[in-house]
Amino acid sequence: MDIRYCNPENGDFVIIESIHSSDLFRVSEVTQVYRQVIRYCNYEEYRFDGKPLAGIPSQIQYIKHFLSGGRRITTHPTGKNGLYTVYAGIRNSLRPIANLNVEGKITGVLATSYDLGVPMSPFIYGSDPILEMQLSMRSDIHFMMPGGNPPPTALAFYNKNTGVLREIANLEERRKLIRDLAAVGSRL
Repeated sequence: MDIRYCNPENGDFVIIESIHSSDLFRVSEVTQVYRQVIRYCNYEEYRFDGKPLAGIPSQIQYIKHFLSGGRRITTHPTGKNGLYTVYAGIRNSLRPIANLNVEGKITGVLATSYDLGVPMSPFIYGSDPILEMQLSMRSDIHFMMPGGNPPPTALAFYNKNTGVLREIANLEERRKLIRDLAAVGSRL
């Protein structure tokens, strides 16, 4: 069994968003943004009394660790880096009348897009650590459809500590990132 402890020491994330849009009864428009947040981390192994453990510590080892004042179970860097999915979920928005391009109090309300937030769903994994950084709400991010078949998708690197967002717009760089994510078991 390969169980590793992943220590997220830096604020580096990969954000993947894809837009799925549909019309309700050819009048209203519902848009779902599928979002996946992946975090970089440094792998560490558990050690008990300085010796590497094959998996997570046992209950007996936890008791001995507690009785020793917290000195027997430690972690040690392995020198390997990895990725793990922190959040996978959706956000919904609704525009009551999709093709109405007019201004005014009443008609403006009908033509405005309303954010319905994240629905209660068993298909949402984790909690979003960078909720403030939404790719779909930015005009400087490009959503691409290579080949025209998949939904429009945007990929970006984000560092929460510095606030730097870097879009991955180069097709070759996108393909390499997707291959790397698939190699560590992330599903896109």
